[in-house]
Amino acid sequence: MNKAVKKTVINIVIILVTWLTIELICFLFLFFNGANQLTFPVFNREISPYYVYGNSPGYRHQCSNGKDENSDGLVINRHGFVSSSPVSMKKDSGVLRIVLFSGSAGFGNGQLEPYKYVKEYSGDVYCFGASISGQLQRILSEKYPNRKVEVINGCAPQRMIHQAINYYLETLSYFEPDVVISLDGMNDLTTINGVSPYLKAQLAFESYIQFHLLTEKLKETHYSQMVKLFYFFRLMKLKEGIKKDSHRFFSHYFDYNFDSINRKDYLAVKNTLIKNSLT
Repeated sequence: MNKAVKKTVINIVIILVTWLTIELICFLFLFFNGANQLTFPVFNREISPYYVYGNSPGYRHQCSNGKDENSDGLVINRHGFVSSSPVSMKKDSGVLRIVLFSGSAGFGNGQLEPYKYVKEYSGDVYCFGASISGQLQRILSEKYPNRKVEVINGCAPQRMIHQAINYYLETLSYFEPDVVISLDGMNDLTTINGVSPYLKAQLAFESYIQFHLLTEKLKETHYSQMVKLFYFFRLMKLKEGIKKDSHRFFSHYFDYNFDSINRKDYLAVKNTLIKNSLT
């Protein structure tokens, strides 16, 4: 074997070993960060032509019963809502069916990260039984034991009144509810302040498109772990960017700084609200 051929073979071997080493490192990084165990859908909500965004069907939330005890998870059904058991559109005779609309509070979201410095409680999504919908269903079922009560959790984080109305007209009205309860309002404060109710969704629209495209890319079979790691990093960066944009949005339109929250002010407001609600 002449020197030129030998040098070429050595270079090829070095390149292959280097490439395989990088691939192994990427695989191990993805494995220990859970990227290889991703379940789809990756994101908890998706774009909707009727109400800007909706809960992603099939998405599984890590959830708790309100005491930091994790369960098997809370899964969004194919219609975008949550219930204690499968609900058919055609309502059975004698069933009392209630639909609840709200934002994150009604959906069952736990604590937002900044507030843990004020008062710490469960940060996961509450399971159906621990949510407002689940508690309402339990109370009514105990009060009327001879009647089946179904409460549909039609809420979604950050949802506003106009989105809830469109969601009702587009989907939940076909489930023949007897009662519709709206706990909306908190997320509409920007509208009351003169800000377009579509502004936040408009600002995040491009990110939703990127979320969708990245999800489709991650669904594909990638023989190169480097390629998969590239998409995974883009995913994490985009997710972190959305979180920061949300904080900036509240800071700008509400003159609200998460970092300025303190326990003393929280307790003062809490005690005032409780006192006024009892008078």
